[in-house]
Amino acid sequence: MRGQYAAQRRGVACVWAWLVLPWLLLLSPRALAKPDPRSVAQVADSVATARASQLLKAAQSAIQQNALSLTYQLLEEAYRLRGDIETLYLLGHLAYIERRSIEAVDLFRRYAAEREGGLPEERSDVTRALHEPLPPSGEALILGERGSLVLVDERLVGTLPLSAPLLLSAGKHQVVLELAGRRKQQDLDIHSGSSWLLRSSVDSDDITLSQAPLLLWLPHYRGLDGGAIRQLEQAVDQSAHDSGHIVKKRDQALGIAPQLAGCLDSLLCQEELGRRSGAEYVLLLHSEHSGLGQQSDWRLHLSLIDVAVGDRAVSANPLCTSCTVVKAAATIGTTVAQMLEQAGQRPRGSLQISSVPSRAEVFVGDRKLGITPLKRPAWAGRVPIEVRSPGLPPYQGEILIEPERTVSLQVQLGDGTSDEDATQQKPTQRPLYKKWWLWAIGGVVVGGATLGLILGLTPRSHQSINWVQ
Repeated sequence: MRGQYAAQRRGVACVWAWLVLPWLLLLSPRALAKPDPRSVAQVADSVATARASQLLKAAQSAIQQNALSLTYQLLEEAYRLRGDIETLYLLGHLAYIERRSIEAVDLFRRYAAEREGGLPEERSDVTRALHEPLPPSGEALILGERGSLVLVDERLVGTLPLSAPLLLSAGKHQVVLELAGRRKQQDLDIHSGSSWLLRSSVDSDDITLSQAPLLLWLPHYRGLDGGAIRQLEQAVDQSAHDSGHIVKKRDQALGIAPQLAGCLDSLLCQEELGRRSGAEYVLLLHSEHSGLGQQSDWRLHLSLIDVAVGDRAVSANPLCTSCTVVKAAATIGTTVAQMLEQAGQRPRGSLQISSVPSRAEVFVGDRKLGITPLKRPAWAGRVPIEVRSPGLPPYQGEILIEPERTVSLQVQLGDGTSDEDATQQKPTQRPLYKKWWLWAIGGVVVGGATLGLILGLTPRSHQSINWVQ
């Protein structure tokens, strides 16, 4: 009995030991310590990376087997786990195979912008697609919460912030942003050459839509190779996108107005090219550097022209000493962001000028504003005005333009008529043969001459005849 009782006691002790031991382990100092979030994040990241690598290998195999629908599913899952540029390239490659040319170019150009260094030789499809003529298309710049997934027509195309605006084919599209279980969507109607700005904020479930302002980029590089130029342009693109502007390059603008290619050193020509391109601003850059090694002194001259005003809004001349290309690009990017902010805050009003005679030229200094009747925005402040018309004394004066107000000016040049007006107002002379008084005088002269001739031919002997018997 004692042995049986002892065995029961040992069994109960074992049960209690198994029940209590886990709690003792949990209450130990090591167990009580909180897990390192960095370790947890690293483990999760490594797991996601491994899974994404498996999915990419499976997607490449599916492409070879021409299982294109399965390829997209694998690539979408891989991009959601780890949105790297390799997956972005494969999404573009899939679009290129499926002959979705505009979507392929959209993905390829962001892949090229995000990739460090040049494109590898085996990625010849990227270069080929970027140089092919595009069907009618437009762009959409998206500003929103970092890390948001971007889908167009339910196909994944990237993650915010995008390195370039979306390139979309002409027609109707649906843009969706996904982040942390939230889903926002906005419908777009794209026309050829249209530009849209989509803004998303944490506080709203909606996406605001507006026309995206354009920034015409006219750089002048001296002594820079292709890699350095690409880094500078990426810095300008990023600063412009952060301010809500879509960048239009020189070649794109000259495609609309090729006749302006030879005069882009003049302000009037730069303004005109910006106006024809539909740009809000024209950004000029002249860059020079000493070229002594990788670190050299850079001289940067930047000007921002307000197309509506037709004048420089702000200029900057930052000096970057002992600069690498990366540092020079960062300096340019920061300067462009500051200039766009300053230009947007510069006060302006509106100037309205009419003249008699009309079609007179209006100048502010050496800068021609236009021809009367004229109405256009102008910087606030005192402005010297000169109005000229051929053959008449010019008008010279100064007017005060107040912010957010319109100032009107009526100018009368000379006596208020031009040579053309005087010609039009001069009565037309009637031909001589249509004037009555000429015929009357002629009749008198002819009649008198006839009477004189008759009297002269009458015989004088007749004068002595006595007719009365």
